[in-house]
Amino acid sequence: MKVRDHSHFTGKYLRPLCLECNFSAQNPKFVPVYFHNLSYDGNFIVRTLGCNDNDIYMHYPIFKRKIYII
Repeated sequence: MKVRDHSHFTGKYLRPLCLECNFSAQNPKFVPVYFHNLSYDGNFIVRTLGCNDNDIYMHYPIFKRKIYII
């Protein structure tokens, strides 16, 4: 039986999968952090990595520092 596989992060449709393959496909249990505690230059470094602007999420926590999630 075919089911519609979707991203649990974005909700977008990915591909058709059989039911067993859909259950075995899992999201990673960790979030890789490639940059931490970047200062002024961090904005330029992250922007020039070749990522689309849709792939970079800026998060502003309570303490008002920028956190980039790629």
